Amino acid sequence: MSIPSDVLTVVAIATTQTPAWTRGGDGGQVRQVVEQTVSVEQLQTNFAHFMDCMQQVLAVSEGRVGDMVLDEITFRVEIGAGGEFKLLGTGVAAEANSSLTFTLRRESSRARSGIWGTRKP
Repeated sequence: MSIPSDVLTVVAIATTQTPAWTRGGDGGQVRQVVEQTVSVEQLQTNFAHFMDCMQQVLAVSEGRVGDMVLDEITFRVEIGAGGEFKLLGTGVAAEANSSLTFTLRRESSRARSGIWGTRKP
C-alpha cells in the first residue's frame, strides 16, 4: 500500500473510557496504540495554531525578573493521532519518549538590526 506524499502517519496512544457495564469493566481507561494518516496541510495548520497559542502564553514584555533576563524557553510537545499538537506537562516524559522538544531563543539585537550574517562584497 502506497502512502500519498502529502500525508504523514502518526502513531499515538489513544485512551478510551471503558463502560462500567461491560464484562470486567470498571469504568476505567483502556490505552491502545493507533496509526492514523494526517495531511501535511492539517499538521501545518495545527502547528501554526499551537505556536500562536504558545506565543500568547509566553508573551513577556521585557522578559526580566530582577537582574535576570529570560533568554530561552524549552517545552515538549506530542502530536496526537488526529494531528493535534499537545503541550506535555510534568511527569509525562516516561510515556512520551517520542515527543518533540522545542527551544525558543530570544532574538539578538544584532540579528534584529540586520547586522547578523551580512557580508561585504
